Amino acid sequence: MFESSMDRANLQGNPTTGFRGWLRNLENPKYLQHLLLVPVLIFFIVWNVIPLLWLVGLSFYKYVLVTGEPLQFMGLANFHEIFNSFEIWHSLSNTFLFVIIGAGTQTFLGIVLGFIFWGSKDLPFRRVVLTLIFTPMILAPLAAGQMSIHHVRILHGSSPNETDDRRIGMVLRYCAAHVKQTKGPDTAILVAGEDRYGHFDLLPQPLEDFGAAETARHRDAVQKMGKIILDG
Repeated sequence: MFESSMDRANLQGNPTTGFRGWLRNLENPKYLQHLLLVPVLIFFIVWNVIPLLWLVGLSFYKYVLVTGEPLQFMGLANFHEIFNSFEIWHSLSNTFLFVIIGAGTQTFLGIVLGFIFWGSKDLPFRRVVLTLIFTPMILAPLAAGQMSIHHVRILHGSSPNETDDRRIGMVLRYCAAHVKQTKGPDTAILVAGEDRYGHFDLLPQPLEDFGAAETARHRDAVQKMGKIILDG
């Protein structure tokens, strides 16, 4: 009994055991360098790996977001449509061309500007020029098929469409149910939760693509939004 009590006393007094000892072991660079990677790995798995696997599985199904129809297994039909679509390959070629030209030009100009401004503290208008150079770094140019998620009050826009082809864009605005339109009647789609305020005319779920009723409701919503924008 005496030896057993002494053993327990030694264990309680040993700073390398128990919870404190476990925390002390985390300070060891052997474990700390791996522990610091855990938040990054969790973020990468949640926001990259899981959505990627979900999209791979979804690619074998027919899924129409606006109608809410149940998933329909399509096998390889979606991939067959992609590989035989001229529009898709044309868009991909434009995207690759944009990336190659953009990345090549930026790399070349970066090297040239680096040689110019390296150690040139006495260069006239140096601060102004550097400000103009770094301004595009805080902007977000988008290629065809890309999207951005930003607050509605962030300055954004696009240049005029100078091509002979039409420009198709889609804008999704999310807001809480308590938000109220102050410029006139407006429409919305309830995507989650419950509307207990009635500030918007809720649009019902579409039953078909480009149906007569769906087209009429869309036309009415566009007219209301246009009046709000012009009057505002």
